[in-house]
Amino acid sequence: MVSYVGLDVVMKESGTLSWRPHISKRGNTYIRAGLYMAAVSSIIHNKTLKLYFNRLKDNGKPEKTGIVSLERKLQILIYTLYKNEKDFIPDYQ
Repeated sequence: MVSYVGLDVVMKESGTLSWRPHISKRGNTYIRAGLYMAAVSSIIHNKTLKLYFNRLKDNGKPEKTGIVSLERKLQILIYTLYKNEKDFIPDYQ
């Protein structure tokens, strides 16, 4: 499901050289754009995801990497809720 949207990680290697990993962007751009806006909004409005994002920033990750990580986390959450026919509970532990 992650590769359908284009959020899967791609490693480019050739012989002894290797480049930084990045997302493939081969998937549906409209879904990826919607997940981007949802991720940015969740940083403001969802305290659990905001803590996750701030933890990534405190560990030295760039802000864009944190947002892409939130996009992927939201996509997996949406798919899991859909598959199990459950409602989202904000304070679920």
